Amino acid sequence: MLEARRRHRHLREKQRGAAATRRGPDPWPHAAAAHPRPHPATATEVARKVAVKALKLIAVVALSQLGYRLASWMALPVPGSVVAVGMLFSLLSNRIVPARWFDKAVALLIKHLPMLVILVAVGILTFGDLITARGLAIALTLSGSAIVGLAISLGARRFILGLRPQGPPAFLFSVRRA
Repeated sequence: MLEARRRHRHLREKQRGAAATRRGPDPWPHAAAAHPRPHPATATEVARKVAVKALKLIAVVALSQLGYRLASWMALPVPGSVVAVGMLFSLLSNRIVPARWFDKAVALLIKHLPMLVILVAVGILTFGDLITARGLAIALTLSGSAIVGLAISLGARRFILGLRPQGPPAFLFSVRRA
């Protein structure tokens, strides 16, 4: 009975990811030598990593500034941030630059994405005259494209999974009778 409890505790700790409790000498002394503790990073290594991350971030900011300048120089009716994202997409999709050049900097930006959305919204609001003149058309276009995109995604999901189309959800058309 006592042995069964020990075995059960051992399995439970193993499932939790905790090291199993052992009594007596270590049965695998060579395991500690195979995986030594990592040594602390030197100041040079830390400075190098910080410099590389800073250069990657500077590259992303430079691409953004280039997008803004290109949009204003060509008098495009879109914000420069949209042009910059398009340029980044074309650079990555044509494999002109590898994605690993931007991965750490973009991960840092994605980490702080809610704050950056405010900057994009302010950039779009600089087109106030366009929004006041054609705001309803823009809103209808965005809503319609969102609905079409969702419908295409749903259709592709059903096609890939081999699901048959079903009718609309019952809660949309159900009538309650008192």
